[in-house]
Amino acid sequence: MKTILIQLLILISTQLHAQENRLTIYIVGLKSTKGQVILDIFDKENGYPMKTENAILRKKLAIPENGKVVFYIDGLENGEYAFALIHDQNNNDKLDVNFIGIPKEGAAASNNAEGFMGPPDYKDAMFNFTEYAEMTIKILYF
Repeated sequence: MKTILIQLLILISTQLHAQENRLTIYIVGLKSTKGQVILDIFDKENGYPMKTENAILRKKLAIPENGKVVFYIDGLENGEYAFALIHDQNNNDKLDVNFIGIPKEGAAASNNAEGFMGPPDYKDAMFNFTEYAEMTIKILYF
């Protein structure tokens, strides 16, 4: 009996620990289920949001038929972050733009930040992460 109780306590503590430091991002406003949604997380202003090679994390999710996309980022350390999202409709792993630089695909940023005549600034998209956060982000089309 004592062994079972100890195993149960270990299991419960493992489950509680597994849910620590999780960022959950719900994506809304997708115009179609074509393609994928790409998430780039940055921990500093340098390169945000266009230089994806400066992102500390890149995740891609195919869009299911029901159109519900949710990113679960586990193990994120406490700190300041900003992220950028794109609805990559043609699966070419980048945001397509027209000849004057206006996005042809959907895009969004943390805090639902919007830029004026371009992407939002890091300071507008930046958020403080401590252990757990949920955000709902609306993809914008231009």
